Amino acid sequence: MEYTDADALTRHYAEVFDFYLEERKLPPGTDAATDPLLEPLTEIADDYRNVAESGAEMGEAIRSAASAVMGELAGQFVALDAEAASELDLIDQFESAPLEGKRAMWQQVKSTIEQGYSVLDVNLPGYIAQFATEDREAVFAALIGDWRDACRAKIDRLRRSIISSQKQQARMEVGSLALADVETRRATAALAARYPVIDEIAREIGRSRNSPTQTVDSVFYRFLPSSVSRNDSGKEIDAVVTGNDVSRLLPAELSMPDDVFDHKFVARQLQQFDSRSPNTPRRTEEHRPAPRLSRGPIIVAVDTSASMYGVFMEIAFAAVRQLVAIAAAEHRPCFLISFAVRARTIDLASPRNRSRLNDFLNEHYTGGTSGEQMLSKAIEALATDTYEMADVLIISDLQFDAPVPATLAAIRREQNLGTRFHALQTGFSPHLYKNILNRIWQIQPK
Repeated sequence: MEYTDADALTRHYAEVFDFYLEERKLPPGTDAATDPLLEPLTEIADDYRNVAESGAEMGEAIRSAASAVMGELAGQFVALDAEAASELDLIDQFESAPLEGKRAMWQQVKSTIEQGYSVLDVNLPGYIAQFATEDREAVFAALIGDWRDACRAKIDRLRRSIISSQKQQARMEVGSLALADVETRRATAALAARYPVIDEIAREIGRSRNSPTQTVDSVFYRFLPSSVSRNDSGKEIDAVVTGNDVSRLLPAELSMPDDVFDHKFVARQLQQFDSRSPNTPRRTEEHRPAPRLSRGPIIVAVDTSASMYGVFMEIAFAAVRQLVAIAAAEHRPCFLISFAVRARTIDLASPRNRSRLNDFLNEHYTGGTSGEQMLSKAIEALATDTYEMADVLIISDLQFDAPVPATLAAIRREQNLGTRFHALQTGFSPHLYKNILNRIWQIQPK
């Protein structure tokens, strides 16, 4: 089996874990003989099946912990295979090179074999001795074959070593992670019960309530015909507009029933040709309401400056965890920004990063607050395919400067495309974002 994409593997093992937990067998198409990571996966499932079946909360925590542990193991396999792939590429290049090319590459090849293998794996001194008495091409072919076999055997050996050395630790880690997860979930739920606005924000930003009335202002450009009609009196026709100038009417307007014609004439709604100056753009902009995504991506920015310490930070982290839980349950991308004097980011669209959420929240910058870098990071994320038209939530006391003109223009541009910028303000201090953000919730510790 190839190990090339850690995120894809994490998702794969999460599905296999769920299947094995329910069915007590591996799903079709999986084989522990060809995938050594299935060994710790099945043992973890067997260890914690009864615990996972004891309740929905613990079951979800066990699944989340197992996914995190398997993701870390898969990441090690991916790193190992990436290093091996580089060596296998070198083997292929050396094999396809002419004799002169092999001479040019020899020092690199010799050094790689000496550092990576014993003479029992690749008998390099023996091959070097044969160069003096036998056909060089034949010697090179035999050397390359042994080297490739040894490389593949080393990969398999190192994979097995990772499993044997970390399997027991992984099995224990699932339990500790699950217990910590349950404690965090309960603490978050307690805060949400004390401050209902947290759940309100999670529903609004997460859009878990599928509201068909939500729309986004979509922009369409209509390019106008430049053909000339006999109704134009010799002037260049640059557009079609509405009005009641009978001399400029489109021919189709003259064929409608009299009562309809009279109504449109009085209302100045008849289509007619129009002549404009050469500098007038040959297009019109039309705004049409279109359905807004009911379950789109989420961008959350959390202020971790000194002014947020204490209960404000607890509220902020509870809101973050609620949103991350919604995003994970609905397989929606979630991008997290932690900011104070500087900004840090973590892309929770990556399954492996979700297990690092607590570490990310705990390892943050302190000191004063600068919102500019945070807003720039959010706008950069919005420019990607993954986070286009995401909901943006800023959790902060909002005690930082308004965005510079270029950043404000970028925010307005995103808002015109349908993005919503919201904030949860901790406290009620005056701020500069009332007319910038779409909505601001406020919360005061009880």
